[in-house]
Amino acid sequence: MPKVIVFYKLKPGATMAQYRKFSKDIDQVITPKQKAVEKFEVFEVSDSIVGSGKPAKSNHPYQVFEVIDVTDFDEWVKTTQSDAFKKVIDGWAGVGDGPSLVMLGGKKIE
Repeated sequence: MPKVIVFYKLKPGATMAQYRKFSKDIDQVITPKQKAVEKFEVFEVSDSIVGSGKPAKSNHPYQVFEVIDVTDFDEWVKTTQSDAFKKVIDGWAGVGDGPSLVMLGGKKIE
């Protein structure tokens, strides 16, 4: 099953409390119900290692990541551009930092 991994920071001035409210009230309600989505999980980054550095408990390159099982990456992209997903996109724009967004699609190596 294809997966989508999404990494991003919060928008300057947005708090993690504001993000959590958006995530619980909008994103985690709407996203799992989309036809292209099999499973949706969202995580607050608590630990990281960047490059060959040491583990960090703060100053992470991203603040949030999502793991999404999808039926097809292209269908997922269409979903993110659909009217049914507009409330998620609009809500995310209030708390998420667009320039930091990284979205990766992939399939398990077997």
